[in-house]
Amino acid sequence: MEQNAVNAVLKNKEPYLMIQEVYELLKQIRLRANNRQLDPLLYAVKRLKEKLSVESDFGYGNDAVIACANNIAKQLRSLVDMVSKVENDDSEESINAMNRAVMNVNSLLQRRIELKRR
Repeated sequence: MEQNAVNAVLKNKEPYLMIQEVYELLKQIRLRANNRQLDPLLYAVKRLKEKLSVESDFGYGNDAVIACANNIAKQLRSLVDMVSKVENDDSEESINAMNRAVMNVNSLLQRRIELKRR
């Protein structure tokens, strides 16, 4: 079994747990605010959650894989932070920022997969 990389920010299934939290909070906000603008974001987060559920454990790999995973961690942390902003102010700007972060995580996940193949 590979050793956990000491410089890895997130380990094992932590990224999945983070996006799951974001998804659940967004669902609650959507129900309370009844804001249809949240629907595409909710869908994008749900798809990302599904991707992360089948992704290999984090915290393993060479420096490039870990660096990429740490970028994913940064984006996920910002998503967690942004959810509270959306809760207090479900403005288009907040929703767009979350959508961008989700897209970034998606492309970083793709990159992580490619880096792990090397």
